[in-house]
Order: sequence, then structure tokens, then C-alpha cells
Amino acid sequence: MPGTGKTTTIAHIIRALVGQGKSVLLTSYTHTAVDNILLKIKNDNINTLRLGSGTKVIHIFQDIFDLLVLIIN
Repeated sequence: MPGTGKTTTIAHIIRALVGQGKSVLLTSYTHTAVDNILLKIKNDNINTLRLGSGTKVIHIFQDIFDLLVLIIN
């Protein structure tokens, strides 16, 4: 069902819940789905933690991922 607004709706729900001081756990069967949501909220000043395979991180988050790997190592 592409183009039905699922990603946008989920992003709005996350914003609303975080605005109420709640924590949100977002999971998906695919890494791409999670990354698409993160792209929608990346400028919203919401602290996020993305867990998953480094090889599955989309390019826009790769620099952040590489920095975290350097810090951890």
C-alpha cells in the first residue's frame, strides 16, 4: 500500500507521544522502514537510538553510524 501516508502518520504519532513526555519504541521487519521514519523526525529535536546492522543503515545516517562505531571502538 505505497503512498497511503503510513510513514507520515507514524511520525506524527511519535511527535505527539514524545511531546507528552513518553518514550517510543519503533520496530519494523525492515531496516528501511525504520530509517524512513527517522528521516521524517530527524529535524524535530527528538533523541533517537537506532539499533541494527551497520550494513543496513541508509546513506544519510551512515556518517553518524561511523562516528558511533569509532567512539565505541
